[in-house]
Amino acid sequence: MTATVPHTESIHLTESDVGSVVAHIRAGFNQGTTRPLEWRRAQLDSMEQMLRDGEEQLAQALKSDLGKSPTEAWTTEIGFVLSDLAHTRKHLTKWAKPRKVSVPLVFRPVHRDTSRSVTIFHIRQP
Repeated sequence: MTATVPHTESIHLTESDVGSVVAHIRAGFNQGTTRPLEWRRAQLDSMEQMLRDGEEQLAQALKSDLGKSPTEAWTTEIGFVLSDLAHTRKHLTKWAKPRKVSVPLVFRPVHRDTSRSVTIFHIRQP
């Protein structure tokens, strides 16, 4: 597998490399690296900058791979992602706030943990 990032060299990954990359990403998540809103906003900013800096290259790739014109590439691909980034930025603070969730009767009594991006139910034994 080859991943190309604008303005950098190609990165060649083997199947065994993928496992170590995933482990590295999970370790960062487990250490709380991704929790601060500032970190998340910086990632969104970086993604937007990458799209804007590499817009021509992305449009050329979409033309080569899918036959899309520059206008079609913008309206059906690049513009959508930029719009999603703006939407995510706008709602990020609200989405990151802890919220109460109901516990299905079958899982009671439980302790619920909403401190992550999913709700985890810890079933207590009677």
